[in-house]
Amino acid sequence: MEMNTRTHVLRIMAGAAVCMAVSTVFAQTSPGQIPIPQPCTPEQIAAAQAPADPAAGRGRGGRGGTPCHMPDPREGLKPGKYDAGEAAFNMKLVTTMRQPEGMFDPNSTGRSLDYANSDLAFGMNGRLALQGNFHGLIFYNIEDPAKTTLQTIVACPGGQGDTSIYGNLAFMSVEGYGRIDCGAEPSPAAAAAAAARGRGAATPPAAGAPAPAAPAPAGGRGAAPPDPMRMYGVRIFDISDPRKPKQVAAVQTCRGSHTHSIVTDPNDKLNIYIYVSGSSGIRSADEKAGCVADPNAPNTSTYGIDVIKVPLAHPEQAAVVSHAYIFSDANTGQLASIRGRRQGSGEPSPNPTSGCHDVTSFPFHQLLGGACSGNGLLLDTKNVTQPKRLDDVADPAFAFWHSATFNNDGTKLLFSDEWGGGTSPMCQSIHPPMWGGNAVFDIQGTGDNRHLKFGK
Repeated sequence: MEMNTRTHVLRIMAGAAVCMAVSTVFAQTSPGQIPIPQPCTPEQIAAAQAPADPAAGRGRGGRGGTPCHMPDPREGLKPGKYDAGEAAFNMKLVTTMRQPEGMFDPNSTGRSLDYANSDLAFGMNGRLALQGNFHGLIFYNIEDPAKTTLQTIVACPGGQGDTSIYGNLAFMSVEGYGRIDCGAEPSPAAAAAAAARGRGAATPPAAGAPAPAAPAPAGGRGAAPPDPMRMYGVRIFDISDPRKPKQVAAVQTCRGSHTHSIVTDPNDKLNIYIYVSGSSGIRSADEKAGCVADPNAPNTSTYGIDVIKVPLAHPEQAAVVSHAYIFSDANTGQLASIRGRRQGSGEPSPNPTSGCHDVTSFPFHQLLGGACSGNGLLLDTKNVTQPKRLDDVADPAFAFWHSATFNNDGTKLLFSDEWGGGTSPMCQSIHPPMWGGNAVFDIQGTGDNRHLKFGK
């Protein structure tokens, strides 16, 4: 899932994106200042646009080509809410639509995420586009992309709103304050508790921010008094008629769901499974039985991901069937055995990796990629309910591992960074040029010996 807080319109594009990389030479600069690249000459531009030599290495920081700054049509684009300047490489804008009534705040003056679009899912054999939003869901008919039409909206606040579709079922992540009935107002119990604390209902950490430290046992969000109407987890909708979606299940988890990924088991045709990445504080055991906030407990909810089983014939019976401790040490059993590295210095992070921002399944290859706060993970999913970590990597150029994407062959895994939490202004002249980028790793070896190696 990729969140873009500036997205207030639906854009359907056709084509394939291409990228072009050239090295740079730099002007004279003062000590500590980021070097400024010199513009390319016409000859250098022509050389950079020539077909690449497949034998030339293109490792991180060692990009081949002529050293200069290529003209970039993204530079100097006009700002604007609905009339901003645009630039695209080998892509064509087919249509654009403004946010529908009920899915934006007409009185908003700040950068609130309350109505931000967050994710897209496609279904109905390419006829449906489902737009996830912090305030709910938006259904579009894209059978003819040039004549895209709004089908309906579902106002259902609950945070991130990450979406997926499988057949006639749609799934939605919930981690901000959500109600089981999709109501917009806190329940009386939650309102009373908030008033007693002198503040409003709890909100999730900013997108990309590290998960909060685990509170004392029985603490976390949802602390007494328990709220029977609270929803933290994954909603399931029947979208057999996209004009009349119906919520059929609300699967509760201990840390909510920031994102999720659907996985199938070739030996189980009757069910699908959902891997849930939660980043909220841990709920009180008084609100949801089985939630354990103590990070030192053997059954702690602090580390790992939840696995939900969804019977296709009876999705209303969906339930959490396991909690996978994917950060554990296979030899010692330590549940928190890996750490990331501090951006810049490369020193080990003071806190162990406890959760994932995003996991991406590739059922055909029985693989799972995880972007997990301080680390990138590769996992085997042959045992669907207990995915097995094959390898983990860290990178001092990364601030917060945001998403993981496989290539079509399942031989490479791309990780992206959410530097600045997705909303802060980064990539300025004072910052190192390698920060905030992507990292591509080759998947080498076979079976349990598969591992990640930084790509060339």
